[in-house]
Amino acid sequence: MSYSAALEWRSCATPQTPADLQCATLSVPLDRSRPDGPRIDLAVNRTPARGDRIGSLLVNPGGPGGSAVDVVAYNGMVAGYPEGEVLAERFDLVGLDPRGVGHSSPVRCDPATLHDPAVSRFGDFDRLVAANRRAGQDCLDRTGPLLGHVDTVSVAKDMEALRRALGEERISYYGMSYGTEIGELYADLFPGRVRSMVLDAPVDHALPTLVAARDEAAAIEDSANRFFATCANCAARFDRLLTRPDAEDLTDGFYGYLTMKAAWPQLAQALAAADAGDPGPLLRAARFNSAEYGSYRAVSCQDFPAVMTAEVHRWWADELRRVAPRTWRYSEFWEMATGCAGWAMSPRNPPSYRWITGTPSVLVIGGTHDPATPLRWAESLSARIDGSRLLVDERDGHAALLHSPCARQRAAEYLVSGSLPEIGAVCREQAADPVR
Repeated sequence: MSYSAALEWRSCATPQTPADLQCATLSVPLDRSRPDGPRIDLAVNRTPARGDRIGSLLVNPGGPGGSAVDVVAYNGMVAGYPEGEVLAERFDLVGLDPRGVGHSSPVRCDPATLHDPAVSRFGDFDRLVAANRRAGQDCLDRTGPLLGHVDTVSVAKDMEALRRALGEERISYYGMSYGTEIGELYADLFPGRVRSMVLDAPVDHALPTLVAARDEAAAIEDSANRFFATCANCAARFDRLLTRPDAEDLTDGFYGYLTMKAAWPQLAQALAAADAGDPGPLLRAARFNSAEYGSYRAVSCQDFPAVMTAEVHRWWADELRRVAPRTWRYSEFWEMATGCAGWAMSPRNPPSYRWITGTPSVLVIGGTHDPATPLRWAESLSARIDGSRLLVDERDGHAALLHSPCARQRAAEYLVSGSLPEIGAVCREQAADPVR
């Protein structure tokens, strides 16, 4: 079968989606080193261009674990904002759920085994490793061999299979957060197949995971202090929670709210509720309570492991306390580093340095006060992509897509025209009212 004939599109619109939504299934090898071996099905959808068509724009909302199929179906990602409406006119908007994620044979785990609140990320190392080993084996038993093949190199190769199935000579791409790693690897492996690419709030996969954990912990501390400056009593309420036995889980939920500037009023309410004895709102926002947590851990352990011993664990735990004296109890990259010690499957795509050449222009967007992906990661990634351009977004919150009309406008203009913003371009956030 030819790749161009591989996709059979069908209407899959509902009253909640665009009327022209189409869905298809892409068949790919389970193990990319065995192209004639067992295969898995990946979910794909699209909304066709409604005007003068340029080509296909693939999107990914990050995670790991975020569903591109869902964002195309329900908001169009960048095209769902006024600044990006032109993208729905000029592009087929295409969502591909990565292997093990969303509608593409998702990783399956027992939530109670995957997260044991009695096991600290900063406590006894042997107990932590044993808990991870149990969790990884449970995910393997429930998911099967796919658990060892959800690495992002395989995802990038799946994206190339999708390009061929779409019949496109080149594709455009908008990736946010973890979705930038997919874009980075695709650009490295298939540079001549990129028409345009936006990497928003990038993860720098060249960094060792523990170094990334330190960077992120410092960024969270910065964002937390900026939030506390807007909210009377919030700092004191947060500090009182740190004496509780579930302080790590509460800090996880705190971070979940912190990443969205628009959710800061809800964060203030959640802190007040927890201070009054109801931790529910904070705990519900914790990463381990998300539906995609199994996929998140499985992909993380393929892409972001750390060489960890009891001594290394202790040293880096102290380092996080040093750079984030108030919020050190949770950061995503510390969760990855500690959560993958003892995992059932060996990593296929650990951090590595890639100098990317041969692509057309790539737009990298970094935020000055992003708690999840510090600006320095955008700077270092941009420096590793020949001919890329960095757009600095002066704002709070994670990702320009979710916070910055200016950056969304610049990204949309670039995706249509291929022309990058001027060197040194900066977007500035408008002042907001204090949180009540």
